[in-house]
Amino acid sequence: MGQSVKYWGYSSLLRQARWVSPYFEGEKVFRGTTLDDLDNYKEGKVYYWPFFISTSANESIAQKFGPVLFIIEIPYSSPFSALDIRSYSIYPKEEEILFHPYTRFKVLKKERNTVTVTVY
Repeated sequence: MGQSVKYWGYSSLLRQARWVSPYFEGEKVFRGTTLDDLDNYKEGKVYYWPFFISTSANESIAQKFGPVLFIIEIPYSSPFSALDIRSYSIYPKEEEILFHPYTRFKVLKKERNTVTVTVY
């Protein structure tokens, strides 16, 4: 069974969640990830991730997912881009905030130290 067929039902439910889930009203969310594809993210470039993006409202939780930390600022002009699914998540302690597929992101800067990379 292909991946798209395997997760179609779950994906459909996520798309419907926008009608029952509140939109996130915070200023920032965080996404921890691995170093894969990090070099593809260039300062000043705009990206559209073609899938749902899971983030956390809690920076320390996001940091547990890898040495690369995306700090995503949500402008007040775009409050409908992120769903607050904390009360629906199977992992409520992750404080999950979910972005719709093809949400627009712009890399403002990248900072590296010996242990981590932060992408704004």
